[in-house]
Amino acid sequence: MTTPTSIALVTGANRGIGLEVCRQLAQQGWNVILGARDPAKGESAAAALRPEGLNVTFQPLDVSDAASITAARAAVESQYGRLDALVNNAAIYYDTWQRAANADFAQVRQAFETNT
Repeated sequence: MTTPTSIALVTGANRGIGLEVCRQLAQQGWNVILGARDPAKGESAAAALRPEGLNVTFQPLDVSDAASITAARAAVESQYGRLDALVNNAAIYYDTWQRAANADFAQVRQAFETNT
């Protein structure tokens, strides 16, 4: 009996740390789903890893959009039947320009909801 390959979804994965997490998980034999808001950037990032012999597929995913989350969940369930790991790397607004005295709380809330 063979052990099934583990399935991981990495959000915000079309560049930087997220892309490297995808690479390293795939190098360890995981099936990796690269999640990104921008379809062109996400597909390009996944395609760039495949020549390394890595099993990486792209899934459109905007973690701040409930419909996008629902669609990604359905796609993962349909294609794989399960998800073994979720790496929530998606983030927005590293707002170092804001100060407590005059912070834009709508922006703070949006960043908090996306980043957590």
